[in-house]
Amino acid sequence: PVLAIDVPTGVHGDSGQIMGTALKAQATVTFFRAKPGHYLHPGKALCGTTSVHQIGIPERALDAIKPTIWLNSPSIWQSSLQKAKETDHKYNKGAVLIATNEQTMPGATTLAANAALRAGAGLVTVAQNNEQTLSANFLSAIMITQSPQNNDWQPLLNTRKISSVLAGPGMPANELTKQMIQALLNQPCSVCLDAGALSSFQGAKDDLIKAITAHKDRKVILTPHEGEFARLFGDFEGSGKLQAALNAAEETKATIILKGPDTVIASPDGRAIINTNAPPSLATAGTGDVLAGITTAYLAKDMLAFFAAAAAVYTHTAAANAIKKNLTADDLVQQITS
Repeated sequence: PVLAIDVPTGVHGDSGQIMGTALKAQATVTFFRAKPGHYLHPGKALCGTTSVHQIGIPERALDAIKPTIWLNSPSIWQSSLQKAKETDHKYNKGAVLIATNEQTMPGATTLAANAALRAGAGLVTVAQNNEQTLSANFLSAIMITQSPQNNDWQPLLNTRKISSVLAGPGMPANELTKQMIQALLNQPCSVCLDAGALSSFQGAKDDLIKAITAHKDRKVILTPHEGEFARLFGDFEGSGKLQAALNAAEETKATIILKGPDTVIASPDGRAIINTNAPPSLATAGTGDVLAGITTAYLAKDMLAFFAAAAAVYTHTAAANAIKKNLTADDLVQQITS
């Protein structure tokens, strides 16, 4: 049996990357605070059970270290998540728009819309071109409207008092989608982009950055899985997942949720959060659409983008952990508690 002290030999403590070759430990003991490499793959899988022990380093050492990376926990973001009040109405709880054009996977839109409603949005509207693409699984409270034919989204956003917009789930990666995203980003509202909305900018990352930065201080969250991230920013095998997410956040001026068993939430200001409570059962179709819906609902509550993203990821994985069987994305929606 191998007991690793600090990190297993060959694992990079900052990134979890394997430096050529590495030992696999049954347990790892580290001191004062854990390192990112204890929670990021592939290093996480080589650490076994990690425990942190104190050896006399005073807490005030953190004042000098000034950490910018944390493990995801409600203590980070819970105070900024609105609590229900007797005087609440549907608009101050946040109005969400799921924006679509042509849909190749309407079930993805359904999952995202239902998740946004379950996560506490006061009102959820789906805008689409063809009402015949509706899924039968829509919750009755979700409203349907027509997408603007000329990509002029301002009247719809104003009329529906929209707080945040989600685009991408169920949409193809093509020029029409790209043009729609650019038009949406030309509006000052908060935006979450996922799936086809991201892949449409493959080879045109600068166009996406230009659109995101058109409005200063506007909140934007990108939620790529590793494949979508690679299409936009390239492979991150060299730098590791954490640094790649931080680089992308700084470059785009958007908050990044880089999904996976070790999801990283990265802020443009250099802060990052690593999520550690994701069960393997989340590796199934549609769960990313559910996360996008939760994220957009929290954006609508006027949370800072970094905290909204961290809260959404934690809520998403907590819902998965509540399901004691092989989950489906539809099951996941039913378990959301905001």
